[in-house]
Amino acid sequence: MTDQVLRLEVKDGALRGVGSPMPPDTHLEGEALELARFRLRNQLTSSVAKLLGMSFPCREPVCVLRAPVRIQHIDLKSTHFCEKHQAEFSRIAQERKLKR
Repeated sequence: MTDQVLRLEVKDGALRGVGSPMPPDTHLEGEALELARFRLRNQLTSSVAKLLGMSFPCREPVCVLRAPVRIQHIDLKSTHFCEKHQAEFSRIAQERKLKR
Protein backbone atom coordinates (compact mmCIF):
# COMPACT_ATOMS: atom_id res chain seq x y z
CA MET A 1 0.00 0.00 0.00
CA THR A 2 1.46 3.35 -0.93
CA ASP A 3 1.63 6.30 1.44
CA GLN A 4 -0.51 8.27 -1.01
CA VAL A 5 -3.36 5.76 -0.80
CA LEU A 6 -3.03 5.66 2.98
CA ARG A 7 -3.24 9.45 3.21
CA LEU A 8 -6.42 9.45 1.13
CA GLU A 9 -8.07 6.89 3.37
CA VAL A 10 -6.96 8.46 6.62
CA LYS A 11 -8.00 12.05 5.89
CA ASP A 12 -11.44 11.49 7.43
CA GLY A 13 -9.82 11.11 10.85
CA ALA A 14 -11.32 7.73 11.67
CA LEU A 15 -8.01 5.90 11.89
CA ARG A 16 -5.66 8.68 12.95
CA GLY A 17 -5.96 8.67 16.67
CA VAL A 18 -8.07 8.75 19.76
CA GLY A 19 -10.11 11.75 20.80
CA SER A 20 -10.60 14.85 18.70
CA PRO A 21 -10.01 14.57 14.96
CA MET A 22 -6.75 15.95 13.64
CA PRO A 23 -6.74 18.80 11.10
CA PRO A 24 -7.15 17.56 7.49
CA ASP A 25 -3.66 18.73 6.50
CA THR A 26 -1.95 16.58 9.17
CA HIS A 27 0.86 14.40 7.85
CA LEU A 28 1.56 11.25 9.83
CA GLU A 29 5.10 10.07 10.39
CA GLY A 30 6.90 7.40 12.35
CA GLU A 31 4.88 5.54 14.97
CA ALA A 32 1.64 7.39 14.18
CA LEU A 33 1.91 6.46 10.49
CA GLU A 34 2.60 2.81 11.33
CA LEU A 35 -0.38 2.70 13.70
CA ALA A 36 -2.65 4.23 11.03
CA ARG A 37 -1.39 1.68 8.47
CA PHE A 38 -2.06 -1.17 10.92
CA ARG A 39 -5.58 0.09 11.63
CA LEU A 40 -6.34 0.56 7.95
CA ARG A 41 -5.03 -2.91 7.05
CA ASN A 42 -7.09 -4.41 9.87
CA GLN A 43 -10.29 -2.68 8.79
CA LEU A 44 -9.79 -3.49 5.10
CA THR A 45 -9.20 -7.17 5.87
CA SER A 46 -12.27 -7.29 8.09
CA SER A 47 -14.45 -5.50 5.53
CA VAL A 48 -13.39 -7.72 2.63
CA ALA A 49 -13.97 -10.84 4.74
CA LYS A 50 -17.50 -9.67 5.53
CA LEU A 51 -18.16 -8.91 1.85
CA LEU A 52 -17.07 -12.47 1.05
CA GLY A 53 -19.75 -13.72 3.42
CA MET A 54 -17.58 -14.86 6.31
CA SER A 55 -19.21 -15.29 9.71
CA PHE A 56 -18.72 -12.52 12.26
CA PRO A 57 -18.22 -11.25 14.88
CA CYS A 58 -15.57 -13.54 16.31
CA ARG A 59 -15.02 -14.23 20.01
CA GLU A 60 -11.27 -14.80 19.66
CA PRO A 61 -9.44 -11.78 21.11
CA VAL A 62 -6.92 -11.35 18.30
CA CYS A 63 -9.03 -12.30 15.25
CA VAL A 64 -9.46 -9.57 12.68
CA LEU A 65 -13.21 -10.33 12.71
CA ARG A 66 -13.63 -9.54 16.40
CA ALA A 67 -15.93 -6.52 16.74
CA PRO A 68 -14.10 -3.58 18.34
CA VAL A 69 -16.02 -1.40 20.78
CA ARG A 70 -13.45 1.41 20.65
CA ILE A 71 -10.68 2.28 18.22
CA GLN A 72 -8.14 1.15 20.85
CA HIS A 73 -9.59 -2.37 20.52
CA ILE A 74 -8.50 -2.43 16.87
CA ASP A 75 -4.93 -2.07 18.12
CA LEU A 76 -5.29 -5.22 20.24
CA LYS A 77 -6.42 -7.39 17.31
CA SER A 78 -4.19 -8.67 14.57
CA THR A 79 -4.65 -8.32 10.83
CA HIS A 80 -5.07 -12.10 10.61
CA PHE A 81 -7.88 -14.58 11.06
CA CYS A 82 -8.19 -16.96 13.99
CA GLU A 83 -7.91 -20.68 13.16
CA LYS A 84 -11.67 -21.05 12.58
CA HIS A 85 -11.87 -18.06 10.24
CA GLN A 86 -8.69 -19.02 8.40
CA ALA A 87 -10.34 -22.36 7.56
CA GLU A 88 -13.52 -20.55 6.53
CA PHE A 89 -11.56 -18.16 4.31
CA SER A 90 -9.64 -21.03 2.72
CA ARG A 91 -12.92 -22.80 1.90
CA ILE A 92 -14.46 -19.64 0.39
CA ALA A 93 -11.28 -18.87 -1.57
CA GLN A 94 -11.20 -22.39 -2.99
CA GLU A 95 -14.91 -22.33 -3.89
CA ARG A 96 -14.56 -18.95 -5.63
CA LYS A 97 -11.15 -19.76 -7.10
CA LEU A 98 -9.60 -16.69 -5.44
CA LYS A 99 -5.85 -16.18 -5.67
CA ARG A 100 -3.78 -14.85 -2.80
